Amino acid sequence: MARNISAMGTSFGFSKVFPKFMKKLIMNEAAKQLPEGYPVNKHFNSSYNPWDQRLCVVPDGDFFMSINKGQAHVVTGEILHFSEKGVQIKNGKFIEAELIVLATGLKIQLLGGAQISVNNQVTKISDSYIYKKMMVSGLPNFIYCFGYTNASWTLKVDLTANCLCKILKYTDKHELEVLTPKVSKIENEENFLNLSPGYISRFEKDLPKQGSKRPWHVYQIYLIDMLTTRFGPI
Repeated sequence: MARNISAMGTSFGFSKVFPKFMKKLIMNEAAKQLPEGYPVNKHFNSSYNPWDQRLCVVPDGDFFMSINKGQAHVVTGEILHFSEKGVQIKNGKFIEAELIVLATGLKIQLLGGAQISVNNQVTKISDSYIYKKMMVSGLPNFIYCFGYTNASWTLKVDLTANCLCKILKYTDKHELEVLTPKVSKIENEENFLNLSPGYISRFEKDLPKQGSKRPWHVYQIYLIDMLTTRFGPI
């Protein structure tokens, strides 16, 4: 587990610092598992850098094995329209299909669409800031779980649960009833999720904001979050 966490964190960090190098590395690794002369640049060269959107990872390489055996094929192009018999690509190619699975059209609904109010005043989450990626500025005694977008979702949820227990012990010890993250100053306001896919960019206006420094910054790195939540002060 530690090895996998370290590998994912290293990959994410290098992708943010050296995006062109990581993109070339990923394409070269894909080419090694594909037939000689396969058009890797056409089918595996994305229009965005690694981790600007989530990576489509093939841990066991079974997808590449299927391509090598002729059991799977990749077609890259803009869809013009669907028909009863398949998919019409904009470049004129028609792909016959018995079954089509759509992998777009996600609609983000933070907190399950719940409306939250404090003292009968509705709180607009999009006007708030995230504290340690688990609390919201201005909301008392409110903690929610939001996992990683670049690693296992439950890794962050586990840290959040541990931090919740730490907070409960703190409130009991100091006989407190209310804990509320309050913003004093936010430098360089940023979007909550630094990803560029359409399903996120379409709903950025409904998501909370973050700052450029902790505890108001979402790092998406397990080691930093672990040190901050387990060993950092409340």
